[in-house]
Amino acid sequence: MLMVTKLPLQALTRYVPAVLAWMNGVTKDISENWAMPKGKEAARLVNVIGPLEAEKEGTEHDARMSKTSRRGHQDNMTSATQSSNLQYHDELQSDTIAIVLLGNSGSGKSTLLNLLGGQFGSGVKMRKGFTKNVQVQEVELGGKIVELIDVPGLFEPNDNETRKNAEQLTEALTRNHEYILYFVLRATNRGLENGELLMMAKFNLCIRRLADGEKVSYRVIVNQIMNDEAHDMYTKSLVRDNFRSLFKQMNAEGFSFDIRVESVHLLSFGIDSAQQQTFRKLVEDDIRKQRATRLDIKNDIAPTNNELRVYHTSMRTLVA
Repeated sequence: MLMVTKLPLQALTRYVPAVLAWMNGVTKDISENWAMPKGKEAARLVNVIGPLEAEKEGTEHDARMSKTSRRGHQDNMTSATQSSNLQYHDELQSDTIAIVLLGNSGSGKSTLLNLLGGQFGSGVKMRKGFTKNVQVQEVELGGKIVELIDVPGLFEPNDNETRKNAEQLTEALTRNHEYILYFVLRATNRGLENGELLMMAKFNLCIRRLADGEKVSYRVIVNQIMNDEAHDMYTKSLVRDNFRSLFKQMNAEGFSFDIRVESVHLLSFGIDSAQQQTFRKLVEDDIRKQRATRLDIKNDIAPTNNELRVYHTSMRTLVA
């Protein structure tokens, strides 16, 4: 049974402030606990919700892109298959070994490449023996498929022809291949002409830039030696110390002869079968030993005006 106590009005009014205070506290508590967060609390809430929304959107995006990527990959594979023949050199860039003979025009580079299995003939002016365009052929040497790259000489009597040659040489030496390089020098009965060494110096400078400053070692072939007397002369002046004494004597403005020669090989004019076999074995051994240099930094091989001037004024001077 509920008991109701009657209080006098005066006594009741004494409890009104307490009741009002209690009600105010309840209202404040509700406001603090259920109002929208502000300041740091709001930031924490965004940090929690944001990643969840982003993850949801990312999942939906990945699902949409997955289908597109698969379709794009299939399209790319089809495109690559259809254009594989056109992109031959690009596909081989990473691991192709290329044999390149560097020398002035008429030194016999194309003939030596033919001894390695090449069949270079088109694009050659037979009257002068000058290769005018870069030509590439595949052969098997040293148990591997390699490229023989037949390049023009560098220096020509006409400066415009020299610059055209330089453009082709730059392209040939910047295919990101593994290059095995040989210098081929044209012999005379009285010794090497200065122009042969200037050519070596110019190529060496550019190749060191292509190789990011590293020194590159070369094998040098002195070609078209006419007789035994000249052969003996070159043996004494070049073969015994790999050009070191000769390079110390060289002094040409704008040219450096800090060239590392690994070995020198003498070949006669009208090379006989024994020399053919020796030359082929030399190249095959270099391939097996992976004696190659990667050249992948493009630099222009074109001689400067000063280098052209020095070449024209001293190219016929005998130095060895």
